[in-house]
Amino acid sequence: MKTLLKLLLPTLIPYLIFARYTALDESHKQISEQLTEISLTSLMFYFRYSSPYLYIILFLTQYVVILPIWNSISGGPLRATAFTLLWVLIPSLLLSAGVSYVIWDRTLGADSLYDSVKTLFVVQTLYWVVNILILFTIDLIYLKTNKPQEQT
Repeated sequence: MKTLLKLLLPTLIPYLIFARYTALDESHKQISEQLTEISLTSLMFYFRYSSPYLYIILFLTQYVVILPIWNSISGGPLRATAFTLLWVLIPSLLLSAGVSYVIWDRTLGADSLYDSVKTLFVVQTLYWVVNILILFTIDLIYLKTNKPQEQT
């Protein structure tokens, strides 16, 4: 049951928050006139229509990568939280920079590249922080409920 909670809750809650944000934000509902143009708006369009597949990817990433790292760290939930955040945020920054470079419109200058990196990194960071805090909370609840009873 604990493993199922660690798979579902940390992926589903941030995913639903982001899905709700994209549903409410008017600027992401329209796609560019040129369908071949890759921009932040077209990435949001992509998210909107391929979200079931993206959730499957989130779930599998949680199962194959995050949970084994989380469970292998000894020293309690606090140490696992710090270590996992470190190992997730560095690749997130690199991925944000790579995707931003691919969608960068050079005519807008380097500021647009920086803004894109910052936006994508903040979105990923928020996702992972919420995800890892949920893992931390599940472990804390599990530790409190399974504390050995003191014998008198």
